[in-house]
Amino acid sequence: MIILELLVFLVSIIFFSLSISGFGSLLTHKIKSNFFIDIFFGFIIISLIITFIHFFSKINFLISGSIFLFGFALFFKKKNLSPFFKKKENLLYLLVIIFLLPMFISQKYHEDFGYYHLPYSLTFLEEKIVFGFANIDQPFVYNSIWLNLNPIFFLKNKNFNFQTLPVFLLFIGFVIFSINKILEKKQIKISDYYLTTILFYFLLKFTRISEFGVDFPAVIFSVLSIFYFIKFYETNENSKRKSFFYLNLTFSIFSILIKLSTLPVFILTIYLYFSNFRNFKFYIFNYKFLIIYFLCLVFFIQQFIYTGCFLFPTNFTCLNVSWFNIDYLNLSKQLELTNKSYS
Repeated sequence: MIILELLVFLVSIIFFSLSISGFGSLLTHKIKSNFFIDIFFGFIIISLIITFIHFFSKINFLISGSIFLFGFALFFKKKNLSPFFKKKENLLYLLVIIFLLPMFISQKYHEDFGYYHLPYSLTFLEEKIVFGFANIDQPFVYNSIWLNLNPIFFLKNKNFNFQTLPVFLLFIGFVIFSINKILEKKQIKISDYYLTTILFYFLLKFTRISEFGVDFPAVIFSVLSIFYFIKFYETNENSKRKSFFYLNLTFSIFSILIKLSTLPVFILTIYLYFSNFRNFKFYIFNYKFLIIYFLCLVFFIQQFIYTGCFLFPTNFTCLNVSWFNIDYLNLSKQLELTNKSYS
């Protein structure tokens, strides 16, 4: 029975990974990418889709299933089999997944899960977006874009066993991505040493995926942003530099939308832009940046609908709408704002 459950779980991991990467391939077809970069971008696209849909409809099993089936179809339509994804390496990837499985299976939910992560996800299943949602409970005053992903991993009858699966999939993707990057080149560079250090730190520090809430995905995307900042200075090719800047900017913004305390990572993006202003002054208006800009717009609209403020807790972004509560601006005295994704 246990073996059967593990087999079903492994198949689920493969299915969800292929589906998520299918969405990611929509953005990475013109840059040198691989299966795992597609997964990183896939999370960005799906978070946009699910947030936008929730403006007009509650998220049910049909919507969730359709999203994953569409992504799965995209994967095979794009024939997204990366050059490194060879048979001799598949065994290594499978061993990594099996090695990391205990982190997910033995998890115990962190204290915030029942406090506001699970209730937040349930609102996506029961209602479309609610104006003044922040008035229900204080933790809903500021949202993480990552929490918008969780509802589509509900099974029927609101089974929440897979609620932390997106974090686990992201972690697996990052681990294998790092291993591949480190081993693929004969010449070791600074970025490889950086990934090696981070990889060992993650394996030692994050032994239970569920205990770190939205902190872990925010950290992973921040690490990816810094990695491509380093990669930027390891090449002199203009096309590669543009690709690395695009990856750096996209991952840094997404990490901030997950957890606002990662905002300092955007300093590196600003530095890249202004230190290479001649090349990048119009590049940031390229159409491929639109997805991350649109995600920011949708996120701020969601935040406004929840609180009456486009960015909490800044008074100048708040409008005097019927659902706005002045007490929102005083929450820093009552909540652990830094630890719970507040500024």
